[in-house]
Amino acid sequence: MWPEADRAEWTVVVPIRGTSTSKSRLVVDGVASSELAIAFGLDVIAACRAARSVTRTVVTTASPYLAAAAAALGAATVIDDAAADLNSSISSAVRRVRALDPRANIAVIVGDVAMVTPADIDEALAAAAAHPRALVCDRQGVGTVLISARAGLAHHPRFGGVSRVSHRAWGYREIDIDPHSRLRHDLDTQVDLVEARARGLGAASSRLLADAGL
Repeated sequence: MWPEADRAEWTVVVPIRGTSTSKSRLVVDGVASSELAIAFGLDVIAACRAARSVTRTVVTTASPYLAAAAAALGAATVIDDAAADLNSSISSAVRRVRALDPRANIAVIVGDVAMVTPADIDEALAAAAAHPRALVCDRQGVGTVLISARAGLAHHPRFGGVSRVSHRAWGYREIDIDPHSRLRHDLDTQVDLVEARARGLGAASSRLLADAGL
């Protein structure tokens, strides 16, 4: 057991590109892919802000609009280069957090788990706190939706593709989370979105789809 795991507090980095190439596999009539990515991300930010174990939420994005919306929710923002890849953007944000607070426990939660609740986040981070580095895989068991590193430890983000295997190779310990947890339900396809709407999306995503008449 990592020291003081039961009382761990976290800084959470949420990467949300919010550009025209975001969510390119998820096509919804009347809604731009960038709008979907931003709405999903705002729901993740809101859940992080309400989670008891999260003391700081940091958003890394290439979208000035999203940065302003995230700041309105109380999140810190890092504007990244739209041309930078996702993992480089995450690494840059993590370095900034470490420079400001070397003692921070830092988790990264992907920006498209728009069903996630504060309780889901608290449950996952409580389990992650027992390990130097930890991960939560997506419900398909291929990708990754969360990685964590305790204070003083470097992150090695490898999101994209078979990231579960890549993160495990870098020493992230897979933690046991309910396979039906909303945290594990990332939204990449129309099937994902249909299932998520049936279970209940966050407020921003629900409002965007309702405004589009869907």
